[in-house]
Amino acid sequence: MQEQPHIRSSEDRYSRIRLIRELDFGGIRSSRICVVGAGALGNEVIKNLALYAPSLMTVVDSDRVDYTNLGRCFLFDRSDAETHRSKAEAASSRARLLNPDCSVECFPMDATTLDHTFFSRFSVVIGCVDSIRTRLHLNSNCYYAGIPYIDGGIDGLNGRIQVVLPPRTACYECTLNGSHMDSVDSEYSCGGREASFPSRRIPSEP
Repeated sequence: MQEQPHIRSSEDRYSRIRLIRELDFGGIRSSRICVVGAGALGNEVIKNLALYAPSLMTVVDSDRVDYTNLGRCFLFDRSDAETHRSKAEAASSRARLLNPDCSVECFPMDATTLDHTFFSRFSVVIGCVDSIRTRLHLNSNCYYAGIPYIDGGIDGLNGRIQVVLPPRTACYECTLNGSHMDSVDSEYSCGGREASFPSRRIPSEP
């Protein structure tokens, strides 16, 4: 068997990433990316983006860290839970530690208070939220601003993703049925399963 050529290491931390032909690394580095939701799914998205260091990453989440988050969220630690630190602030702080090249800003606020003028600043908006109402808000404002919107969710071992490219694709609201609209104010896991039962809460991943 012919020996594979050895790829020498360098001081460029992105040298291996650049070898992935299917990945537009330059496009990521020049992008301004907004991540809405810093829970279990948001943690993974923020971590991965931080390693690629986009031009700007903005994290939006009004929630605070508690102990139940520590088993599922890589970017949070015990001190965050003890102080009920803002998820947006904690995730942004750890992202900067992961990669000092990454420019990160945080908005510890409800995403539904932000309109299309805010989202129009970005190259893409990634939704990692747990409610249909917030998803609808992100969808409508991004569609109005002409900004690509990626809606993601996880539920146990299952996951789903929808990419909205206005005006070329259907929007998120187009995928909903009457029962979704009737329960728009209910809280859901990231994957869409209703989680507003009084007896137990359904996490976004095990």
